[in-house]
Amino acid sequence: GNASQFANATNSLTTSGGFEDGYSAIDYALNNYSFRNGAAVNFVLITDEDRDIGNSSLNFNNILSGMQAKNALLNVVVNSQMTGSNGQRAIGADAHGNAFLADGLGGFTTNSGGVTGPNYSYDTTKADYVNLAWATGNSTISGAAWDLNMLRAGGNTAKSFTAAFAEIKATEALKQTPHKIPEPASTLGLMALGLVGTSSMLKRKR
Repeated sequence: GNASQFANATNSLTTSGGFEDGYSAIDYALNNYSFRNGAAVNFVLITDEDRDIGNSSLNFNNILSGMQAKNALLNVVVNSQMTGSNGQRAIGADAHGNAFLADGLGGFTTNSGGVTGPNYSYDTTKADYVNLAWATGNSTISGAAWDLNMLRAGGNTAKSFTAAFAEIKATEALKQTPHKIPEPASTLGLMALGLVGTSSMLKRKR
């Protein structure tokens, strides 16, 4: 959204002890934000709780339908664990069975064919959020779920999380808008600098 929409959305943001309904957040964005023609619509939902049902009229099916109507992808950063085919805990995973794994050096590798679902999810997190993210997209591209606690771990694990999340999100956007002209090198350079800054900020916060 624009600056005004962002200010409105964050004006009453509660960071602890609050009631969180991720479906209400997605529904609000779907019905109150405007999107440019041809834009890659991609939502990121971040929460350490499962769904607190604030609006009983919202459910998995109608939220998914709303996202599909806008060709939107959903990525969720939640309290949920996933693994690759080798049993290693993953940073995140998509609906196509791709698991993104920390390499111990701040980078990541991709392990395919090994993810069937989280080994652990807080309460209804998998049913409400992980499955919803995995249901968005198509046979070529899908939304993804990310383990919030891998980001919270700090150090090289958090760097790996940042690297994987940024690269996968950029790849998603390119696949969502294949008709777009590639960005010039200067713009890509600025994006790279931004990602470095994000990584440095996370390091300082830790």
